[in-house]
Amino acid sequence: MRERLRGGQSFIVVPRIEDLGPLSERLARIASDLVLIEAHGKMPVAAIDDAMVRFGGGEGDVLLATNIIEAGLDVPRANTMIVWRADRFGLAQLHQLHGRVGRGNRRGQVILLTEAGEIAERTMKRLRTLATYDQLGAGFAISAADLDQRGAGDPLADTQAGHMKLIGSISINICSKRL
Repeated sequence: MRERLRGGQSFIVVPRIEDLGPLSERLARIASDLVLIEAHGKMPVAAIDDAMVRFGGGEGDVLLATNIIEAGLDVPRANTMIVWRADRFGLAQLHQLHGRVGRGNRRGQVILLTEAGEIAERTMKRLRTLATYDQLGAGFAISAADLDQRGAGDPLADTQAGHMKLIGSISINICSKRL
């Protein structure tokens, strides 16, 4: 509501598509004046594009979405982001999401929410990393911290997903761990 009053827009990001419906209903009850636009990866491509273009053009107060917004979206009026269940996102995702706000002439604000109760130490370590490396150009430091925290993995093991691509005589490994 504060962001709308100052002429801006907000993002609310959830980790799973299943989280959108209940959160949308909750927001309708507590902030019925806000116009919500939804976007997630199971929507038809044209519908995702339409939602993003409408929101980028100033339509709607809140874009309620999954992390599909983490790259390539430039909305200078969006200065506030709430990440619902931030404990379910990785460092790289949270860093990319954080980059979606504050792109205009106002400082951005990101609020990371978790479930009530005790937060696991490894989750707190991830969240503290983001708080520590909050300056421009912090991506490399965050990725190094992520490597330290999660380890490099083994690109040839069964627990890895991805592909290998040979470029000239240099082998580039593109991998991600299965959870």
